[in-house]
Amino acid sequence: MAKLYPAGMHGVNDWERKVLANLKDQLGDEFVVYSNVFMAGNRLRAGFNAKQHVVVQESDCVIVSPRHGVLLLEVKGPSLERQDDGNWAYRNGGSISPADDPLMQAAQNLNALKEHLIRAMGQSCKKIPFPYGFAIAFPGHSFPLNKRPQWYSPSYIYLHEDIASLGDRVRRSLRDWNQFQTANQMPKELIREITSVLREVQVDTSATEYSQISQFVRPMFETAPKVVEREDRDIRGTDLKFEDLTRDQAEVVYAAEENPRLLVRGMAGSGKTVIALDHACRLAERGLKVLLLCFNAALGEHLAKRVENYPNVRAGSFYEFVNETLKLAGMSPISEKEEGYWESLPAERLEQALNLLKGQGKPLEFDALVVDEGQDFQPEWWMVLEELIRETDCDGAKSKRVAVFYDPLQNLFGRPAKGNGDPALPDHAIGDCFKLTLRHNCRNTQRIARYIEMATDRIFPCKPGVPDGKAPAFHDMRNDWQSANRALENLVTQLIDDGFELRDIAIARWHSTGKALEIPKIKTTDNIHKWAKGDAILYTTVRRFKGLEANALILFDIPEPGTEKSYSKSDHYVAISRARQELALFVRQGFRKPEKPIEPADYGPMEV
Repeated sequence: MAKLYPAGMHGVNDWERKVLANLKDQLGDEFVVYSNVFMAGNRLRAGFNAKQHVVVQESDCVIVSPRHGVLLLEVKGPSLERQDDGNWAYRNGGSISPADDPLMQAAQNLNALKEHLIRAMGQSCKKIPFPYGFAIAFPGHSFPLNKRPQWYSPSYIYLHEDIASLGDRVRRSLRDWNQFQTANQMPKELIREITSVLREVQVDTSATEYSQISQFVRPMFETAPKVVEREDRDIRGTDLKFEDLTRDQAEVVYAAEENPRLLVRGMAGSGKTVIALDHACRLAERGLKVLLLCFNAALGEHLAKRVENYPNVRAGSFYEFVNETLKLAGMSPISEKEEGYWESLPAERLEQALNLLKGQGKPLEFDALVVDEGQDFQPEWWMVLEELIRETDCDGAKSKRVAVFYDPLQNLFGRPAKGNGDPALPDHAIGDCFKLTLRHNCRNTQRIARYIEMATDRIFPCKPGVPDGKAPAFHDMRNDWQSANRALENLVTQLIDDGFELRDIAIARWHSTGKALEIPKIKTTDNIHKWAKGDAILYTTVRRFKGLEANALILFDIPEPGTEKSYSKSDHYVAISRARQELALFVRQGFRKPEKPIEPADYGPMEV
């Protein structure tokens, strides 16, 4: 029998009490269930000058087992209903009031709990070393199929009929959330720290006023809220912050991955590529054969390098994959010189190659398709790619697994799209997709993110914890290349003095033609792998760099967006959003700088 804490009455309503009573009876004595856990967390207001503020988040219970891990469980009574439009609402008699999406609420509460668990383990802890996750119990619901949430999965959703086997369901959830080969045992010292944290934030079930609750959450308030730090030159430490924030944002996607079709929309810097890559690898770890594609050739090389240790994942750009398949079928590769190369030709030739391979008894098939840069794919491409995917078991039903990550604002090539900016997937695929939106910036410092907002007239809120950083620097070229090259050399020298390595720095032009870049003291390369190894600074174009990022990005010879055929406002958005920690722009005459003040920076004389 599980132990419940605190002693006495548990739960604030009949549904919570029913769930807690079943947990107590069905879980073994190694489990401890903490009810009504209140935690201090951070939340970001929307708006141009968005700021963090402290909020109190409450979870119905947290289940701890040294052998199985930690599971946060939310309980929802039957007054919570899913409406026909997909939104949620509370029904009280004849009145209806809006409600938060339970999945988002559970994910936010898990993030707050995760912060406290990491803090309990000490400053050296960067990742929780045992299984953890969330589940949502609907003890009064038996959703009919047409009312079932799109994100429903037996891995973390318990319905009315599941309460009789609640203990088994909890154990299954912890197995499904486990990211290790076997669940890591919690050391005794760690159990004591976690117990201390959870007991400190327990709330008396009779407390109803905030003043009463505050005395129970005060110990957590003293350590939980983190003020946004001003950026220092701890370049590797800042990298780790961005990686942690991206993992936090990914939790909702991980929770929804049991849905066979995912359509994930996100701004530049929201972690789409990292999450798409991780999603592909997680599917491969289950034994599935995965095709991971993107549009950009340089990004395709990067993805292929990242999955070298995953033989079940075939990664690369769409065009590279097409030509490899043509070669397998004994056909000639396609090239940019051929008519239709950027439109329907790749799909036509790919379909011919697939038919030839099938006729030769060597069909090319995959269990899952994951696409990054989905906004750049033509409608015809989706049709033939879906033919490559075979149906696999998805929670008892056969279905094709497809996950598409995209950003409508990065549709540089004017691909056809739905009215809301979704990629032009086949209608049946769009209808079956579970749609998610990544709403926070996890890549850029706050000051770079502010400039992205000013340049696009859109809000790109940073996830709490993003460093403040330095403001972008602007340099007027005034068509004086000799002086501009000298200033560029001074800038790179200063970046290296500040601690940036060659692999941290990239220089991007708006196009590949024009005057050569002559910087004698700076070693540059257009090879992604040489740059990644730290052999030289990357020198490329904005469009070739799409999908990648650099800690320090220098945009060179940049015109006013929209004044040149191949440098639109979307190109500029893509360009400036590639910078993680430092951004410098060498701009042509006529370039309009931000209307709101950006701090000036001077890296050397701009005139002879």
